[in-house]
Amino acid sequence: MIRFKHNILYFIVAVGLLTTTCNAKELTIVSLHSIITELTKDVGGDKVNVISFIKPDTDPHTFEPSALNLRAASSADLIIASGLGIESYINKIVTNTSTHAKVISLGEEINAALLSQNQDPHWWQSIDCVIVATRIIEKSLSSLSPVDRIYFRNRANIKIIDLIKLKAWARTTISQIPLDRRDLVTSHDAFGRFAQDFNFRIHPIAGLSPESEPNAKDISQLIDFIKKARIKTIFVENRINPKITEGIIHDTDTILGGVLYSDGLGSKECQTYASMYRHNVNTIVDGLK
Repeated sequence: MIRFKHNILYFIVAVGLLTTTCNAKELTIVSLHSIITELTKDVGGDKVNVISFIKPDTDPHTFEPSALNLRAASSADLIIASGLGIESYINKIVTNTSTHAKVISLGEEINAALLSQNQDPHWWQSIDCVIVATRIIEKSLSSLSPVDRIYFRNRANIKIIDLIKLKAWARTTISQIPLDRRDLVTSHDAFGRFAQDFNFRIHPIAGLSPESEPNAKDISQLIDFIKKARIKTIFVENRINPKITEGIIHDTDTILGGVLYSDGLGSKECQTYASMYRHNVNTIVDGLK
């Protein structure tokens, strides 16, 4: 009789958990970066509806939300930003809408988790940072829908395993470049975290934002350095006007090493984080080895 009562109790609990899970409300997540969109969809699966403000091949540095974006933000459960100053418009979303959504800035949270003071907002150029971002997104979704926490954790674990494999591949591939050839001249300062991971020296033409135009003195000093260091290859970026870079190539007798994806995913190629990262690594290795 006691065993029968226990079986009935287990059945009631199991049905209750199943009902709770089935009735869990789909979460509406606003993403402010193409890579955040991918991570949130991969972790959230069919439990989330992700509204992406920043489409592939869109400059996150200069984006301004539309009235349609603001209306979408009003009904969001969570807004996920890149952070570290990229979204200068974030207060506009909060103050100009009736949203009660929690806003998380991944750059600041990644730095806190890694005990870092790094102000480079291009955290996605480091796979380690993307792994941390995946965990942050998992925990944020779980706090909104606790009944789905195991679902989110399992999906995050799958993503992180893939990211660990991607970093192992990158380390092996980059080992083809001797340490004394790891000088990376790029359109703007977007690869600092990548450089830290793989012992590169970064020589950007522009600053952390591609809109920060270099002055004549900066360009002259960079040209002198390229000549003295005997750097043979310069890289451009997919969304940035190559005019200044082409001028430096002409003045230094270097060659164009290829196009790198610095600020997010592409619309025709490099449509996933893994394909973007592989493209960048292969382009850099082919240009420098």
